[in-house]
Amino acid sequence: MARRPAVRFRTPGAPPRKREVSVLTFNVYAGPPLPTRFAGSLEGSTRLQQQIDAILHLSPDVVCLQEVLADGVRSTIEASVQDVYNSSYAQDASTIHRAFRAIGSLAVLLLYTISSLAAWRCSQWMTESRLAPTCCVFLLISTLVARILLNLTHSTVWGFFFGDTHPSGLMILYKKDTFYPRGAPLAMQYNDQQGDLMNLFRPRGVLWQQLELKCDGSLLWVGNTHADALSSGLEASDVRSSTSQPSLHRCAQLSELFSVAEHLGSESASRGQRHYGSARVLVAGDFNTTRELDEIKVAAKFGFGDAWISVNGEMPCFSWDGVRNPLVASGFQTDGAETIQCTFDYVFTHKKAAMRPTSAKLVFDSPPFMSDHFGVLTSFEVQPLGAHMKRDPLFLHPSVDGLVPLSLAKNSGLAMSTRMQAHLTGSDTDVTFASSTEPETDVDVAALSDLQSWNESESRAKRSKSW
Repeated sequence: MARRPAVRFRTPGAPPRKREVSVLTFNVYAGPPLPTRFAGSLEGSTRLQQQIDAILHLSPDVVCLQEVLADGVRSTIEASVQDVYNSSYAQDASTIHRAFRAIGSLAVLLLYTISSLAAWRCSQWMTESRLAPTCCVFLLISTLVARILLNLTHSTVWGFFFGDTHPSGLMILYKKDTFYPRGAPLAMQYNDQQGDLMNLFRPRGVLWQQLELKCDGSLLWVGNTHADALSSGLEASDVRSSTSQPSLHRCAQLSELFSVAEHLGSESASRGQRHYGSARVLVAGDFNTTRELDEIKVAAKFGFGDAWISVNGEMPCFSWDGVRNPLVASGFQTDGAETIQCTFDYVFTHKKAAMRPTSAKLVFDSPPFMSDHFGVLTSFEVQPLGAHMKRDPLFLHPSVDGLVPLSLAKNSGLAMSTRMQAHLTGSDTDVTFASSTEPETDVDVAALSDLQSWNESESRAKRSKSW
């Protein structure tokens, strides 16, 4: 018979254990969907392996990645980190993407079929047909185009138009040792997709994943986003500028993002299951807006605070730095890239999340440069949610098997000691279940009181029924 895990009860007034969660946001720069030298440079590259090695070495608890636009890049990352991280992403099932993929696949198949037939019949056409020169030219062109299309399948261009990753190449990694997954990831497209023609093929949005912290059983919503990069319209500014320009559409996207995030935190997190009430909410990603534009201030309207500001005050966070990073000038928005320094990447938490930022710093900001963005790494002290988090009185902790009301505990393997009974009557002592090889986990004493009240109400209900 398997031994039950040890459960340690913390008495009122005892200092809680310090728990920390680290969060990394990083735009991997798969390359623009244009014929540049970076368009297909990430998949299968040394740069991708450097990114994976750097993430594993840094070992953050949560990783929010943007621009994972090629399916090969996504699958490589997922396979390389699977021993440490679970991966969350959404795959697009829109009609337009299916049509593009079907047309692209048929084009490759048709061109290869034609070129193969042409090669087979080439000698006969050369001797029997007056169209020999035309056939040869067609053969060469078909083969060339087919090979180009096959090479594109490993590039950002193919992933951008035909790939499954959606929206905007978003991916969340979370440590298996730190979190339990709670449901499938949710992909949300922003209602406002104007201001960037490429949004027709790659809609901007946010990827949500609900997690459960193993340290205390509380729920955490993680949102990973990539907002509009261009201005309100082609006529509004120079779209080739490397710095962010004002955008009404991006403002609408950010307002929608934080409105939904606030709703997720206050709405029932998991009714009828282990928890109910509010949950922690964290939002990170590439917002493509600077603090100087004031667009990011919409976060405060919905109760979200910038972790970098909380730790470092007004110290610059130049995650987009053309002065130090030569890759900034490699994209299609290049004007002034060599001199621009600004913040595009942020990590926010809600004021009720009980996650106090303890550190925030730039990472991946020295050679070899792995992306046109630097990463932003933030650490949080996870504090008790208190009134903002309620426990379902039917459960003590995920590591305890099923329901553990006190009346059942007396008749099960979780026999209570006299110290535990004394604790429930008001004594300030620690009480522990039978020992186990499993690590101890803290359980709030308030949950025990709820269980005791629940048992008493159940007993009264049974007595009333018998009468």
